[in-house]
Amino acid sequence: APSRVQCAPPATMGAAAELEMELDAKALREIEKKKRLMELDRDKKRARASHGASASSSSSSVAPGQHLVKKWVVLDLGHRPDKSAHDPWREGEDFGVHFHGLGDGGERSRRVTLRELRAACPNAEWARFDSRDWHCVTGWSARGLSFRGVPLSTITALLSPRADWRCLFQRSADGYAVGVHVDECANAFLAVTDGDGEVLSEEHGGPRLVFPDCYGWESAKFL
Repeated sequence: APSRVQCAPPATMGAAAELEMELDAKALREIEKKKRLMELDRDKKRARASHGASASSSSSSVAPGQHLVKKWVVLDLGHRPDKSAHDPWREGEDFGVHFHGLGDGGERSRRVTLRELRAACPNAEWARFDSRDWHCVTGWSARGLSFRGVPLSTITALLSPRADWRCLFQRSADGYAVGVHVDECANAFLAVTDGDGEVLSEEHGGPRLVFPDCYGWESAKFL
């Protein structure tokens, strides 16, 4: 199935279950495992907030229950999409992401290339997202990651999703699917490259949406 991003209104927030039904059995097992961690996720978010820690910038300590790792850990479903259908590393700025739920009634869809997204940035240059901490609900945190990309607010201004959207559904080329509530999208951005300007590696899923106020499992690889 193709990767996609969908801005959904309140009435369709239950569509996540329908998406999951289409996934293969291995992906479903992994998603169920992540669902069992959701309560832990909520507890850790509350703990991090009570200790004044931020998910979007480096701090002197990590949230209770987290431990620091030396490098960004690789986690996925155990398989990666065929490059004949998903290859941003070869396509470069011709690579596109499909967005759905656009227009007043949410009936429009559009494929947007990385070139178009970069052109929408000030001076047609990727925005810098430096010194970002990455927290995983399984208990590890990586500090000081750097990305280049485009704020989600720039993307929504370009695409004009329906005004009442409340949930951003991501569907990956590897079969993974996850929804993020609009309240957690305020500081989100599409990470296109690493801090050195290289497209995010295959092991980290290529261009992907990052939600600094969320744990990493809500950032789908292989969009």
